[in-house]
Amino acid sequence: MTLTKPDGQHSRDNETQHALVSVIIPVYNREEYIGAAINSVLNQDYPSIEIIVVDDGSTDSTPEILKSFESKITVLNQPNKGPSAARNFGIRHASGSVIGLLDSDDLWPEGRLTALIPYIKEGHSIVRGLTRYIRDEGTEKQSVSEYHVVAINVGACLYDATVFTNVGPFDETMVYAEDLDWDIRSRECGYTELQVPVPALQHRRHDTNLTNIYEKVHQGKIRAFEKKVLRAQQRNQ
Repeated sequence: MTLTKPDGQHSRDNETQHALVSVIIPVYNREEYIGAAINSVLNQDYPSIEIIVVDDGSTDSTPEILKSFESKITVLNQPNKGPSAARNFGIRHASGSVIGLLDSDDLWPEGRLTALIPYIKEGHSIVRGLTRYIRDEGTEKQSVSEYHVVAINVGACLYDATVFTNVGPFDETMVYAEDLDWDIRSRECGYTELQVPVPALQHRRHDTNLTNIYEKVHQGKIRAFEKKVLRAQQRNQ
């Protein structure tokens, strides 16, 4: 593992005027998108951000692109283990009292942190904004939807960091529907999310999305609910 720390890293502090937000971006072979994803976070008008990019064993030019950002980001490297393991790795190294998650091919619209962070300060542990779908159809071709609520998409949320301590990490054995599994477990722990009408995510749809394999997505959802049933049975024993 190699670890590159940005200059002037802040410590975790819930009492400061601007709580530090740690943004975790897992990436695997996303040379065409990762730069835009990082810049969408750097362009936020919020003054206290830590960007942690977890390179999950990329073999394309992703590592070189990450180096070009120099001290603006923290880079963690690990062998390819999947998105759950990469997110968990980043969260374990986060210094912020607030956590944001962004996939390497998605974007955060301008102003989303400034708009969402007050709800965390009010005491809400999970805040979900609106998602817009962007369909890439080749060079300079794309179609976009209106912003709307998407029930499961971690990139549209902001989290109090203590939630991950209490709920636990993403299931690293799951490549599909791991976000649904985590969401179910968070509700079992008593958390409810606040949904707000704030643009929070631009979700890219393209030919290499993992979720394009619908059968595996469906199987992942079944497994998430099977795990829920098993936990309920164990509690009732």
